[in-house]
Formats: sequence, C-alpha cells, structure tokens
Amino acid sequence: MIKAKPKPKLPSFPVLVGTCLGHKAYRGFASLADLAGLSKADIFDQAKNRLGTQRNLNLQHARRAYQYVSDRDKAFYPEMILNVRDSSYVKFSEIAEKEGVKFGTLEFAKDPRESTKVVVSRLDGNHRLWFADGHEEGMEPVSRPVSFCVLTVETLDAELELFRDINDNQMGMNTSHLQNITARLLGEKALNCSRIRRAPCTAWFMREAKFARAQRWLD
Repeated sequence: MIKAKPKPKLPSFPVLVGTCLGHKAYRGFASLADLAGLSKADIFDQAKNRLGTQRNLNLQHARRAYQYVSDRDKAFYPEMILNVRDSSYVKFSEIAEKEGVKFGTLEFAKDPRESTKVVVSRLDGNHRLWFADGHEEGMEPVSRPVSFCVLTVETLDAELELFRDINDNQMGMNTSHLQNITARLLGEKALNCSRIRRAPCTAWFMREAKFARAQRWLD
C-alpha cells in the first residue's frame, strides 16, 4: 500500500501586531523562500486577468534582485508587504501586550498554497520574491531572513487603494544622486571609471557596479 505524501507543515511566525494608519499590521521576520512560497503575484492582464493588482513582471529586474541577495554577505531590503485576502486562513495567538502593541504568533490555519486563487497577495516585493522560492532551474531557494508586514484587507478595492498609495506616494530618487553615492562607496576606482561605457573597468568594479544596479529592487 502506497503511503500518502505528508502535507507540508503550516507556517507560523512570531510577530508584533499594531495599527498603522488605521490598518492592523503583523510585522516579523521570515525567510525569502517561505514568503515567496506562501504568496502569489496577482498580475494585471487586459485579456486574462483584468482584476489583477500587480504590474507586469520584469524578469531582468527580478533576476537582479535574486543576485543581490545571493551574492552579498550583507544586503538589505525594506519589508515585504503581503495581504491575506481571506482572514480565515490565519489566526493570531497573543503572548504579551504593551502600550497597544501585541506580541504573539501568526499561524496559518489553512494552506494558501493549495488554493487556485490568490490568497496571499504581494502588495510590495513581487520582484524581490519572484525567484526566491527556487522554482527556476539553477536558482536555489533563498533561506535568508527578511522583515515582512502582513495585512488582512479583504476587499479588492481596498487592496487596490493600498497598492496605489504604496507605489504612487514614493518619490523617485534622482539618478545622479545614486551615482554619486555609488562613487563615494567605491572610492578612487569608481571615480576613475565614472563613465563605465567610455573607460575600461576592472572586474572588481564591474562586480560592484552590478550590485549597485541590482539594488533597484523596489516594486
């Protein structure tokens, strides 16, 4: 008799719970692979998915994000923002509370990976998460921990509002300012090779310049 394959253990995360401008927010840390496996991108498509919230995926952008966290010992991401569209999938067990902030465990009561629908959507972080689960051949899962924020907004209109606010309210960084910061970080070699296309650069500089470009991982 063939034994049934055991179901994967439902994930749980230690979190802090508070209110961020009117929205209950669960904040904690988890591996990129776990967050990528639990969530899905609800990508807008004029023909196939007109109710989608995410912009089209830029694979080159996603690969740079993967390389950034894979190739560096020390890196940094702002928090991944996920939304649980059906709150029946999660439950919170409180351990302590102080000044309106609770500490406890956020547990999944049901497995969102088994649903054909998008149960946990990616409000911010789709490109950073895209390859992190290791689904692409030759790209290992990324077990490195990052910070996350989980919301439980259950209506699509409310999620769309949040997606708009998160992305529309960000002020784009001046490119020349970023180039100046890169030059300051890399020192004399960067100053001597400030015109990458006009001057030959060492392999070291090319590697560092690649990392600088890879840091444009924001969604």
